[in-house]
Amino acid sequence: MTDYTLDDKNLPYRELNYIENNSLPFEIERFIKKKNDKIDLVDYDPHRHNFYVLTFINKAQGSSSVDFERIKSSSIVKKMVMLIRPEQVHISENVVLADLILIRFTKEFLQNDNFPILDENENVNLITMKPKEYDAIYQLAEMILEEFQSKKTWRLNIIQSYFNSILALLSRAYLSGISAKKDDNVHEDITSKFCKLVNLHFIKYRKVDEYAKMLFVSPGHLNDTIKAKIGKTAKEIILERIILEAKRLLYYNDYSIKEVSDILEFQDVAYFSRFFKNSTGLSPMDFRL
Repeated sequence: MTDYTLDDKNLPYRELNYIENNSLPFEIERFIKKKNDKIDLVDYDPHRHNFYVLTFINKAQGSSSVDFERIKSSSIVKKMVMLIRPEQVHISENVVLADLILIRFTKEFLQNDNFPILDENENVNLITMKPKEYDAIYQLAEMILEEFQSKKTWRLNIIQSYFNSILALLSRAYLSGISAKKDDNVHEDITSKFCKLVNLHFIKYRKVDEYAKMLFVSPGHLNDTIKAKIGKTAKEIILERIILEAKRLLYYNDYSIKEVSDILEFQDVAYFSRFFKNSTGLSPMDFRL
């Protein structure tokens, strides 16, 4: 998304190489941790992925965070699905117990990437559903796990077929669970394209009219459309994306505040500091502490 690179001292990227001798852009494994088990997790340190992680949570207790949104369960939670998208900063802070199946995959593995849960503009991290729905989808995950470990012929085709069904069923569960149904295809298309453009160009372009030109609409029409669909102005969406990246760079990296200001192409560090404090209520230094 952005032009800067992360060196070894800064927030690490994890690639799809957890499981040895796997030639697919896809991995699946079962993870079980009982209370008092001494198991080291790679996810205890903040990191980004270059792939998706779909986690089937049979039961779990603990806490994690995704892009500064903390997900905590003091009691045991059961039968839900968690999705981490590429680029999202993730930490598993404290896993007390867990019974999970984890699926890791890249966009290249997908036969169809139009599933709503994979749309970065939907910002889906947790998917809840009825226990019977979860059990049916989880059964497919178990079948994929068995197929993945078998090394049989037609393995890839069978895995992709099951996995497409999982993504379709999860998307159905997600859409049935949201209260605001999508009703205007033209406006929805503009909103989706706008959010994708912001993710790509938020460092270089910060004015609503710049995005309006890319979308061949007036700034007023763009703003009205975004406000109707998301409940925020187009300018707020742009500023929130800048602030999210600033938080990532400040909290999870060793960049100086001036370096963060330069990466995000602010005219000087003083302006960046004012912008950050006006948006968060904290100075960059105070946020980092």
